[in-house]
Amino acid sequence: EQRFATLAAAVPVGIFRTNLEGYCTYANDRCCEITGLTIEATLAFGWLQVLYLPDRERVLAQWKAAIDARADYQIEYRLQRPDGTIVWVDVQAVPEWDADSQPIGYVGTVTDISDRKQAALQLLESQQRYASLVAAAPVGIFQTDMAGNCLYVNDRWCEMTGLGLQTALGQGWQQALHPSDQEEIAAEWAQSTRHQRPFQLEYRFLRPDGTVRWVYGQSVVE
Repeated sequence: EQRFATLAAAVPVGIFRTNLEGYCTYANDRCCEITGLTIEATLAFGWLQVLYLPDRERVLAQWKAAIDARADYQIEYRLQRPDGTIVWVDVQAVPEWDADSQPIGYVGTVTDISDRKQAALQLLESQQRYASLVAAAPVGIFQTDMAGNCLYVNDRWCEMTGLGLQTALGQGWQQALHPSDQEEIAAEWAQSTRHQRPFQLEYRFLRPDGTVRWVYGQSVVE
């Protein structure tokens, strides 16, 4: 118990204990910092008051299922602190057993993952903005790996070349190149990838209907 108390006071994550009904019997200082509750307000079923309402039903259902099965518990959800701040947490708990191998409760951790969730949200928003820009752009946009295998083309690129997205993937995009320009394009592309410098060249597309289109192609290394 002394070692547990020392560890709980030193670790940078919240630590709690409950009985088999979810009645909280212990919370360390870090747990209280994360929730915004005092220890007294956390104990018993006081911790329920900071569950973010939209997540409450899911959290309690999974907690009950874990207790009934005497199983490990792991979940990510939101807390709403008394000051209104929303905090994302990762909660993990495992059953505690007595000397006779009988379950007596749970011990668990609470980790503040708000920064990680915010970063993930910003990345998602950035990806959505990128996708919207690519879809709306009046120019053909493509993405390849370093070997020149096509990973993506937008609708405008397909309109310019007359090829469909699935046809363009991999090395299929080369079907759109005018035969007279393929050697020059291949040489310039090889130099660009070898030296990891931008690719810039004027060349022609030969569409399936025989139409020739002059284009200015450029790319940069990701």
